Amino acid sequence: MRLSEISPSQRRLLNDLAGRISHRLEAHFVELAQSDDVRIGVALREGDRTVTIELPATLLADAVEDAGARETLRTRMKARRDRMMFRVPPRALPKQIAPMFSPGPPRGGARGGRR
Repeated sequence: MRLSEISPSQRRLLNDLAGRISHRLEAHFVELAQSDDVRIGVALREGDRTVTIELPATLLADAVEDAGARETLRTRMKARRDRMMFRVPPRALPKQIAPMFSPGPPRGGARGGRR
């Protein structure tokens, strides 16, 4: 689908859905590298993070009139936005860590034992 084929109602729908997900989320249509008539590209940007997702053109056309398709489109956009914003935490440290000192009797100063 070409950018010139996108109707103003579809553009309003995309902006409305982006506003429902987050007030800072910006969404606009983009051309895909492998342009075919089956998929449309949507660029999502929030803060300094950007991602482009591919959506079926039929889903976009159905979302203008059908509430179920609109919710599917919003869910896909929100899921991709959440993956973009919240990175995977670093891997946990290993459970078996070798001690830095050699185990031995405790060193408790000049006196030993109880008083």
